[in-house]
Amino acid sequence: MVGLLVLAVVMLPDSTDPKAPAVIAGGSPTLLVPHPKMQAPKIDAQRVHRELHAVGRVCPPDGGDRTARVRPHVEAILEFARRYPNVSFPIDDETGTTVSLLILTRYSLRTCAPELADRVNHALPSRYQTSGPSD
Repeated sequence: MVGLLVLAVVMLPDSTDPKAPAVIAGGSPTLLVPHPKMQAPKIDAQRVHRELHAVGRVCPPDGGDRTARVRPHVEAILEFARRYPNVSFPIDDETGTTVSLLILTRYSLRTCAPELADRVNHALPSRYQTSGPSD
């Protein structure tokens, strides 16, 4: 059984302001994330979208340690974040950002690959980092 995690990214009311933050609501308290001005290339956005879904398939919430199996997908997500540290991209019916991608990836890894969750955590800007994978 594949676990499903929903992470909503919603623009705040003043979307005319390019610095208006997006809101991330999920398994942790709501976070404000700046809305990037640039978009990732479509092919790269599609690739990272597939990698994120692969993390969900390989790393269900009730699964055991899956570090070895999920590592290639996490490496691809981290590479995307290095190449595009502040972009937006379509993901399912929403608009994702690099920060929201990393937060969702970190959350997805917390039970099955805490070591990788920590690597993802350190790839986030400091204001979005947590003190541990269970946060």
